[in-house]
This record gives sequence, C-alpha cells and structure tokens, in this order.
Amino acid sequence: MHEIWAIDFKREEVVEGCGAVVAPLMISDEASGAPLAGYVHEVRVKGRREGITVEDVQQDLRHAFTLFGLPDAIRMDRDPLLVGSTRLEWPGKLLLWLVGLGIILLINRPHRPTDNPIVERGHWTWECHVLMGRSYPDVVAVQKATDQDLAYRRDHLPSRHPGCDGRPPAQAFPTLYTPRRPYSPEQEEALFDLRRVDLYLSQWEWRRTVDSEGKISLANRNYRVGKAYRGQSVKVRFDIQTREFVCWHVDGRELARWFIPEVSQEYLLATRHRPPPQQV
Repeated sequence: MHEIWAIDFKREEVVEGCGAVVAPLMISDEASGAPLAGYVHEVRVKGRREGITVEDVQQDLRHAFTLFGLPDAIRMDRDPLLVGSTRLEWPGKLLLWLVGLGIILLINRPHRPTDNPIVERGHWTWECHVLMGRSYPDVVAVQKATDQDLAYRRDHLPSRHPGCDGRPPAQAFPTLYTPRRPYSPEQEEALFDLRRVDLYLSQWEWRRTVDSEGKISLANRNYRVGKAYRGQSVKVRFDIQTREFVCWHVDGRELARWFIPEVSQEYLLATRHRPPPQQV
C-alpha cells in the first residue's frame, strides 16, 4: 500500500443551497483504488481556480500524510498549482517540497487525463455521491459530507478495482491504514532532506534569452546577466556545492551566480495558516 498516490483537482462545481463554487483536491491510492482524501476548496468563479494557493495544497497533503503516512511516489498532471510550470520550465514549490520529503514525482503527459484514471473516475463518483441532488448550507457541510463518503467507500462499499475482488478497499487491503513511512507535522523538518532537493535541481538545465535590460527570469524573478548579452541565449545550472544558480554563455564562459530563495529550506517548508480540514 501507498507506493503511489494519485492527486488531482476536480473541475469547479456549484453547490446547491449555498451557491458556492468549489474545486476539490482528490487523493487516491493506486494499488487499492481507495479514495484517501478530498479537500474542498471554495473558489471565486467557475472556470478559474483563483483563491487556492500552493500552500493550501501543501496543507492538504500534510493532513493526508498524517492519516496515511508518506507515499513512495505521487502522480499528478501538469496543473500549475502542482508542478509550477505547465511546460516544466521551473520546478514549483510543491515539487521541491515533495522531493525533499523523499517522494518520487510522476508527472503525466500533457493533456492526457488517462494517465491518471483512478483519481479521474473518483471525481465523477464524488460528484454523484456528494453533490447531485443534495443541498448544503455552506462549504463546511460539503467537506463533512466528502469525508463521510470517502470513509464509507474505503471501508464498506464493494469496489470494482482489480485486487479488491468486489470487497471494500480496506477489507481487501488490510494495510491501507498502516503507514509505510509515518509522518507528523512536528517531524516534518527532520523528515525533510535538502540534499534531495539539491540533487534534483542539479539534474536540470534552464535555457533563457537575455532581455533588453540584460536580465533573465527564473522562479518569477528577474536576474541580471548584463546588457552586453542582450538577445543572446544563455544556460543556467544549479551548483550543488554552493547552492547557487550559475549562468553560462553558450561558449562556456561563466557570466553570473545567484542564490534563489525559492529553493531554501525555510521557503519550501513555510506555509500560511488556515483552518485544518475536517477529520476523517
């Protein structure tokens, strides 16, 4: 159990009764097909996920990790909230945080929801069980109904998932509630290893074109290379020894070095506070 989790945001839905627009983050275990958790986020309008931050996703995962432990790997699509850049031009905060926790990243091919079939099917099941034909006074009530439904599906509802043989996931896979790698928020700093992040970053190479001001962009910040290199192509690599990003000319000359705070342990572990999700 818990070798691979699949995570994904369901498209925005309007809740009958209160009129709220919600976008739940759903988490499933691939081996058992069990729905592990669903975190209901309210957004401003349908069609956009404004109002949800990477820190919110971190908090959701922290809660799921507390319940089920750390998985070996997490599968996800190229949602910017998850990967940072849809074209994988820069690893976002969530990716680097997961790497630091020793979790392998499995990123789906572009526009291929079939790469994540378990969680995609779970979206429809959640909508049928929780939203359709039901009215709620607020988003808190939707979260409570979500928690209850997922627990029922894990523990009591017969599953068609291979290996379950028509049994509920928790009966077919008795170790579902046994963490492979225990986690608690208080232990996160001890579990997090920045050396894993450094090794991961050292495998990347970024290519940029110097703009008219002599700058390039990395991690949504501008860094100066020099006006002498305007319009020229440069490449950037991570120096694992100094933890600096090194900018190189195509002819092999080193042009600049920068420390980027978005790869510091303080930044990757930091989160803003918000009310915890409902307990399962």
